[in-house]
Amino acid sequence: MMGTKQMKKFEVGARLLDLWVPPPDAGRPVGCVATTFTFDANHFEEQCLGRFLSMQSDPAETLKAYLIEREEKLSQSFACVMADQRNVTAQRSLRWHLLGVRLPGSGIQHAKLSVLLWEHHLRILIGSANLTPPGYRSNLEVIVPFDFSPAGGAPLTLATQCLDYLDKLASYAPGSLDRLGPRRALGEFLAGARVRIGAWPTTAQSSRVRCELVPLMPGDARGHVLTQLRQLWQGAAPTEATILSPFFDRNEDAIDRLYREFNALLSTRGDREIHFASSGRKTPTNLLQLDIPSRLAESPLRHRSTKHTVGYVAERQVITDGDAFRPLHSKALILDREQQSLVMYGSSNCTAAGLGLIPTHNAELNVAFQIPAAEASFSELCLNALPPIIWLDDDDLKELIGGLECSDDATAALAVLPGGFVEALYRPLPAGGLLELSLNPEDLPDEFTLLLPGGASLLQAEAWRTTYGASDHLELPLAEIASGITVRWFNTEAIAFTAVWPINVTDTSLLVPPAELRDLALEDLILVLTSARPSFQVLANRSATKTPAGPSRAATDPHKRVDTSRFLLKRMRRLAKALEGLRRRLEMPVASLEGWRWRLQGPLGPVALARALNADSRQDASFFVSEIAATMKAIRVAPGAGVAASVLQEEIAIVLAMLRELSFEHIADMPRNLAAYVEHVYSDVSL
Repeated sequence: MMGTKQMKKFEVGARLLDLWVPPPDAGRPVGCVATTFTFDANHFEEQCLGRFLSMQSDPAETLKAYLIEREEKLSQSFACVMADQRNVTAQRSLRWHLLGVRLPGSGIQHAKLSVLLWEHHLRILIGSANLTPPGYRSNLEVIVPFDFSPAGGAPLTLATQCLDYLDKLASYAPGSLDRLGPRRALGEFLAGARVRIGAWPTTAQSSRVRCELVPLMPGDARGHVLTQLRQLWQGAAPTEATILSPFFDRNEDAIDRLYREFNALLSTRGDREIHFASSGRKTPTNLLQLDIPSRLAESPLRHRSTKHTVGYVAERQVITDGDAFRPLHSKALILDREQQSLVMYGSSNCTAAGLGLIPTHNAELNVAFQIPAAEASFSELCLNALPPIIWLDDDDLKELIGGLECSDDATAALAVLPGGFVEALYRPLPAGGLLELSLNPEDLPDEFTLLLPGGASLLQAEAWRTTYGASDHLELPLAEIASGITVRWFNTEAIAFTAVWPINVTDTSLLVPPAELRDLALEDLILVLTSARPSFQVLANRSATKTPAGPSRAATDPHKRVDTSRFLLKRMRRLAKALEGLRRRLEMPVASLEGWRWRLQGPLGPVALARALNADSRQDASFFVSEIAATMKAIRVAPGAGVAASVLQEEIAIVLAMLRELSFEHIADMPRNLAAYVEHVYSDVSL
């Protein structure tokens, strides 16, 4: 059951980006997964992901602070986007994964689903908006949010169904669950999400409104969208249908099939009404142009007892200081009988592919509300979520022009990466890295070139055949990290095409941090670990206040002439404060194994601190590093859902072995009593 409070929590007409902001007491971000058709990586990272992670810095104002904050927060949170393969992008941060979805035949990945998980809150967004600036800023869109928490919320079955949908959709993306890479990381995140929400209670809802997912996926036994709506409707068949869609089919056979299916939803007795609405505009001659196929609105299959009405959503919408171009992108299908309604929002356009009426249909996701007569206020709320529709009379001067020239379902002009280019993974190594390419030789063009950013050639078809023996798996050294490969090839008619082949990382915890976090000095690390301020603020401010060395003024006070900064006792006090800060960082709840590894071996972790001490402290380093090890052995790990405490302890054991090796580098130069102490600290640590 779905309570009306779930829909009323977010105002109609609210900024869609606000849906990515965590609610109060949500806790730390755990991870997010989003699906889209068209995609803008910068918009997703800076606007959507930035809000999800509660980023405080702005790349347009303080780039260094932004890079440091992004690195640390993304290292502790999972993020993945599944976009249609035609619309993946080459430039992005490798800290989050990008999977290109390839459906059988001509179907596209068209679902718009976002799953946002914090420690104590889950939010699911289902609607029509792509992860692009127009989708979130200018288009007329509909997104339905669902909130879940230990205090209650929407039905948990809806959440698990969305997680199952993501699992199924991921099966059409490259990669395997059996090897390191984004597919495996995604599977682990979804499994951890199920564990986390599985401990939350299911609260009873008082409303009689029911909410159901209406998914569309290749091979799904539930059938096409209209079949599912027919099964959801309860009681006597509806007498009225309203279809709002920005895009329609142009093929007459497809239009007739659509009309028959719509007509089959309605009662066969008495009068019936079908209302069609799309985008529209008024010409200088006051002619109203509607983007609706005339064959659909004036169907030759119409029964004499069926009435048709057409309407439009004005492309120019009134705003505070005038008007603005607001393209229609909302999709809705509403069935009515007297006071009973069924309202569906989502990603499905009024096309055969979008509704699943052809074998090679799209992947879509919609949500339907069954609204009984007693819930008229909820029905009104649903209608208010739609853009204002201007319905026309029969005598209005209008022209049905058959749909827009460019539909977001019309992808023929977009190059589809040949299926032979399966998966590109970057495997970080201590020095540089390897690019692992998985290929399917049977599905590769005869001639192709792989280009790195900047146009440098990575591989050509001839070299693949002669040097690598047409292998289906290559490992190529990669001097500079890249997030995408441009593939250029020719078809059988010698026409050139290009497409993006996204690169993902096998293990994001092994990525080299940006220059702003690389090889931090000991003083920088101690400042970060002892400060109550966020690390990105500390490091950015320290960088801004550093002044070049110059001639120093001679000290007149003899006490000030003595440099006490190297005194063991004073340094030990400073280190003790840093170790306390390190302990607090390590005892924070962890969301993933990769995040834990980064926390241990990343630029602000115990290994980085030990190396900085080794470089700065010389003969005292063995003792100081052993103190880090003693702190590590005493911490109380806080595993997150899906990350076992035993796994975290295994990673601690690896770090302790690394610290032992660093401590023992200078142990021969130490006094015997201190050396004995160091040996005692590592007495139960094996290399």
